[in-house]
Amino acid sequence: MTKLRRAFAYLLRMGFPWPGQRADPWSRAARHAVLARWPAALSPLIWVASSLIWPVSSLILSLNSAREARVGPRGLWLICWRAALTRNIPPREFVLYQLHLRGALDKPWRFETETSTLLGQITNPQTGQLSRDKRAFHDWMAGRGAPIVPLLDALQGDAVVSKPRYGGRGMRLTAWYRHARDRWQGQEAFGPGRETLAGADLHARIRAQDLLLQPLIPTDPAFGCLPVARVITCRKSDTADVLDALVQIPAKGDLASHRGAFRRVQVTTGEILRAGPGQRSLLSGGLRPEMPLEGQSLPHWAEILPHLTQAHEAMPPPCPLVGWDVIWGRDGPQILEANIGIAFTLFQIDRLEPMDLPEGLI
Repeated sequence: MTKLRRAFAYLLRMGFPWPGQRADPWSRAARHAVLARWPAALSPLIWVASSLIWPVSSLILSLNSAREARVGPRGLWLICWRAALTRNIPPREFVLYQLHLRGALDKPWRFETETSTLLGQITNPQTGQLSRDKRAFHDWMAGRGAPIVPLLDALQGDAVVSKPRYGGRGMRLTAWYRHARDRWQGQEAFGPGRETLAGADLHARIRAQDLLLQPLIPTDPAFGCLPVARVITCRKSDTADVLDALVQIPAKGDLASHRGAFRRVQVTTGEILRAGPGQRSLLSGGLRPEMPLEGQSLPHWAEILPHLTQAHEAMPPPCPLVGWDVIWGRDGPQILEANIGIAFTLFQIDRLEPMDLPEGLI
């Protein structure tokens, strides 16, 4: 059943199945590698299924995107037909594709949905399962002596965080604050959602929904917020290196950082760089370019990177890329999780350049 779900997800997101449709050599090679996993007799069926299933999902995604952006009928046609249906371009990245057509970008744009889907198909299933199961990942990293946010067996102190064992992007992430002796008030990851539960009821929910419980990381006074670094490591042969990094902070009123301001990070020094040209326009998707940490350096940057690269090298191959989330709190950096499906959009938007993936990853 798991293989069927993965196959369906691949068909849903891959777009037109012919590898030659891409000018990007990496995408062509990745598509060939994925299609090679199917029996040759099924290849025509896979092409037909992809061509039938995928446009429907692209249409739904385009309609939602156009409704949120209020682009009108012409904008919907541009997003839906010229981007999603004919080029497999996520609506959020369509404006970047327009820049590519105008010659403003000298390399093929790397589209996040397609690339992350291909990476998920190419990566060793054991590694993919390890990254998806946050409890197993925590135990594996803790066994390696890496600084990772600990898991709790019970409600402790005055604040804790609950999150799904599987899933990502801050969904169903909730902070719980002790409201009274045995009452806990929750704050959702995005927005002001509030709920109050008795301790026994909260424990029951955690068990019933297979949630993980972690301490709420205290803020570093030097930052005044909880920055999360998103670090990409790439592995060729048996060696892993840091490819790129950025740091993001929560938007006002949010617990998770996914909607907040972001900046690129100098990989060698950990310095938080100034905003790139893409953040001075509407390309940032509404994210405000102001960042209070600009120009500062992330402490203990050189000490945390070896934990990431060595863990990547220890994962069952093939595993071309891993995206790491590392939170900087009062006690220094701690690893939150690892992701195989990497979000490239913010990296590319900042400097209006495609993400370069090294050769030899496949």
